[in-house]
Amino acid sequence: MRINNWSILYSLGYVIVAVGTNTFYKRHKVVGLENIPKNKPIIFTSNHQNAFLDPVVIAVQLTKPTYYLVRADIFKKPLVAKIFDSINMMPIFRERDGVDTKNANENTFNRCFEMLSKNRPIIIFPEGNHGKLKSLRPLKKGFARIASGAEDKYGKEIDVQIVPVGVNYSDHFNMGAELLINFGKPIDASDYLEALDDPREINSLKHQLESAMSDAIIDIQKTDYYNFIHEMMFLFESELLKEKNISRRNLEEKFKVQKEFIFKAEQFLETEGNPSLEKEMIDFKTKVEKSGLRYWLFNKEKHSVVLPLISLIIFAPIHFYGVVNNYLPYKLPVWFVDKKIKDQQFHSSMKMAFGVVFFFIFWLLQILTIGNLLPESYFWYYAISLPLSAWISYQYWILLLKTKGKIQYNKLTKAKDKNFLELKQQREKFFNLFKKIVRM
Repeated sequence: MRINNWSILYSLGYVIVAVGTNTFYKRHKVVGLENIPKNKPIIFTSNHQNAFLDPVVIAVQLTKPTYYLVRADIFKKPLVAKIFDSINMMPIFRERDGVDTKNANENTFNRCFEMLSKNRPIIIFPEGNHGKLKSLRPLKKGFARIASGAEDKYGKEIDVQIVPVGVNYSDHFNMGAELLINFGKPIDASDYLEALDDPREINSLKHQLESAMSDAIIDIQKTDYYNFIHEMMFLFESELLKEKNISRRNLEEKFKVQKEFIFKAEQFLETEGNPSLEKEMIDFKTKVEKSGLRYWLFNKEKHSVVLPLISLIIFAPIHFYGVVNNYLPYKLPVWFVDKKIKDQQFHSSMKMAFGVVFFFIFWLLQILTIGNLLPESYFWYYAISLPLSAWISYQYWILLLKTKGKIQYNKLTKAKDKNFLELKQQREKFFNLFKKIVRM
């Protein structure tokens, strides 16, 4: 059995993810680290929306090397299995794999028992699969079997703790999103698992964990109105935050406001719901995107573009310099992932990891080649200019897209485009519903 402190590949991956989290996301915040018990075996149970990215963004918040269970089918190739094992991934079979899961997972579970006995933290995804919807799916009982099995084998004095974790992405797939990680209060497994084979004990633990995990995530349970509720949060995000006097940058408070809105929206829909609202919202979102617009543009009747255009002109040379030096390390991971990785749930994790590695390699090669051709006094200036120009170029691109959207919005407003006016009318209808919901 391999129980290391820090393997070489795990350490390298830890650095890559730590750097990537600070560059791939526009803003990120971790809440509840003080809830993690000290010097006790811990099973972290997290929602699962983003394949490989979920466990690694949790693991980099911890001071101990962390082990996590992933679906067994990705371990089929021996070389891949060896690499995954070196970064603390362990295979877990699911019912859909067509095997007797109890027997197939025996080795992995025994390894988990041993890990817990040595106070090694484990991450498990009790939903059993990943999905992009911001809803908590029914939990499987594997986490309870691991907790009870460890205490049955090594005694209740090892004191297994279950810590619920909520991983919340504003966008699952793209760079520049927001990430909030919530660590909930620990649950003492021994309080529930008096008897290993008693389903009442396990069900009681499962229900408490479901409640704790739901509290830690954006959890839209009224799935027949999922798009209506989800899009309303973003369509009227400014109004929602302004009413509570909360900054857009305050991810923790924004999360609380969104949770409150979801609760009120689901109550509202129980009494005044109309199945057509879901379809109308989907149609509205589709038409907004096809028009080249974004929700925030509708907050004003007209947008000023003078200062943005001046800024675009002034910073154009720096943007060009940034593109020349950073285009390939940015574009190659995007191209590879979009072309070769079919499951979108893996896209953001692959783009982040490959992006960090590619940028490091390209910058190192550029410094060693072009940098060494420059006068000695310019060497460090050139080295610093690479990441700085990359950041400026990225901000320039965002400004360019926003300015383009403003121009398009102003153009449609001036032309009194029929489809555009229908969109505004539809938004007004949604806004009236939004006001009813928040006043409940």
